[in-house]
Amino acid sequence: MSTKAIAPRFSEDLFPLTLNRLQRQTARSGALDGRALGVIYLDALLAATLTVGAGVYELWILALVLLGLSFGFAFKALRNPGAEQIGPCIGDVLKARETHDDRTIRAWLLDDLIDDVEANEQALASKGPLIGRALTFLVLAVLVELAGRLLQ
Repeated sequence: MSTKAIAPRFSEDLFPLTLNRLQRQTARSGALDGRALGVIYLDALLAATLTVGAGVYELWILALVLLGLSFGFAFKALRNPGAEQIGPCIGDVLKARETHDDRTIRAWLLDDLIDDVEANEQALASKGPLIGRALTFLVLAVLVELAGRLLQ
């Protein structure tokens, strides 16, 4: 982040943009976690289906391994931090008003919000590719299972 002081008027314009960005990051984080949970659910459902209906062909074992990989990537995506940085504690801001002027607090708030946006971007950047890998292995598992049933 730049060390140049931010002009008060420019600061006024940045606040809504920064807060909007935090809201979008929080929504995106929830959506990515929802996708990861959906993949985990499908992995478990297909794994149960594979083990109950395992045929004489050996491809079901490969499909089960692929589902395990899919589950692992989805679980890792779920365990990775999401948009956890959502601004400063309101109590801290109120306490700071006792010793600092509003202009100083506003600059501090804006710096804190910008830092939170940057931290969230880094955290969310790893979730998407993990879910993509989980979905790839899920699709591969389904294709292997279908191929095994066709070859049976």
